[in-house]
Amino acid sequence: MNIIDVDCKENYEENHLSGSINIPYNKLITNHKEYLNKNKFYYITCKKGIQSKKAVSILKVYGYNVEKISK
Repeated sequence: MNIIDVDCKENYEENHLSGSINIPYNKLITNHKEYLNKNKFYYITCKKGIQSKKAVSILKVYGYNVEKISK
């Protein structure tokens, strides 16, 4: 399962889902082609759910298969 936590490094280290990787929001949105593959499915999460919701909205417009999940 591909789980991406878009929190800052400090928040990720404090609390993250097992198996998730940390790609901070700005880094993921700016460099999405470097991190994502349009043929794969990704779950996006963050501490409060706000940044993950924004990221999913933007990434869907770019054509990625993404869904927001809660911690």
